[in-house]
This record gives sequence, structure tokens and C-alpha cells, in this order.
Amino acid sequence: MLVYSSETIRIRYFMDLLMEHKHPVMLVGNAGVGKTVLMADKLGSLSEQYAITNVSFNYYTSS
Repeated sequence: MLVYSSETIRIRYFMDLLMEHKHPVMLVGNAGVGKTVLMADKLGSLSEQYAITNVSFNYYTSS
């Protein structure tokens, strides 16, 4: 569940703006600050014309 605050609204605005101009979005921050919740909220609001794929990374992931 996303709690809307001035911070989440600000981040969501910039996510919308970047995606509107076809730029990638990457959220970076400490564990537990809501990156996944924010992204899930944004992806859940997209139309069905978008294909969504989750790719998990961790310190074991190599290039």
C-alpha cells in the first residue's frame, strides 16, 4: 500500500515525466524506503499495452 506524501508525489511526478519522454527510470535508496512499492504503484497504473517484467538483482548477480 502506497501512502501518498509530498515525497511520493514528487517522485511519482518525475517518474511520469521520464516515462512520458521514453527515458528509463531507476530508483535508488536504502532498504525499506519504498522503492518497490512506488514502482509497483506506477506499473499498476499503466495500460495493458505495456509488458511488465520483473528482474531481481542482488550482490550475487553478475553482468
